[in-house]
Amino acid sequence: MPNLAQWLALLAGALYLAGVWRTRRAGKPWSSWRSASFAAGIVTLFLAIAAHATLGKLMYAWLLPQGTGASAGELQAAAQWMYYGGDLAEIVLLVALMQQWLRGRRRGPSVELGSLRGA
Repeated sequence: MPNLAQWLALLAGALYLAGVWRTRRAGKPWSSWRSASFAAGIVTLFLAIAAHATLGKLMYAWLLPQGTGASAGELQAAAQWMYYGGDLAEIVLLVALMQQWLRGRRRGPSVELGSLRGA
């Protein structure tokens, strides 16, 4: 059975892969800001923010990962970098997501000229 450090390494790997996927996805425009993929993007981003913050706090409080040979101060400094540095990256992703949303709102629904004349 894996120990706590191995579970945390697995969790960190999963979060890293989710971040890579989310970052790649943030660079591609959605077909519509009202689409299910846009809503899924928002939900995914907020879940990632919550998971990242929780992991940073656990690392700081429990001095994780243990068995690395790092001192308590080094582990806490690394956890602080993860916590606050992650916030900065997440804000950048959120701004990109909201810019796409605003672009979609400005465009509005497309209206054909014939429908305006009552034809």
